[in-house]
Amino acid sequence: MSRRLVRSLAFVGIFSYSLYLTHELAQGVVLQLFKRFAALDTGTFAYAFWVQVVLPIPCAFAFFWLFERPFLSRSSRRLRGAVAAPQEPAPIQIPAQEPVPVAAAATIAS
Repeated sequence: MSRRLVRSLAFVGIFSYSLYLTHELAQGVVLQLFKRFAALDTGTFAYAFWVQVVLPIPCAFAFFWLFERPFLSRSSRRLRGAVAAPQEPAPIQIPAQEPVPVAAAATIAS
């Protein structure tokens, strides 16, 4: 497969979630507008159907561009930074203990 086709399919995959989120709202608004301003006979219903199919696509694209894209680019930058420069764990520091005198140790043991 060509690189261009793979990129196009990847964009459709990312963009499809925006379409899933916004299609119901866009279709509902269009249907309510048609019910309010036009009689829903057979011809108008067919026209309303095609408007409901086509209109959610630019709405979803706007949703993707305004809301999803900034978060996707932010998370990819964060992931790239984490993969590119792994950090070594900090060394464990054990606090120094004072030696216990032998006489004190004997009294503690008895």
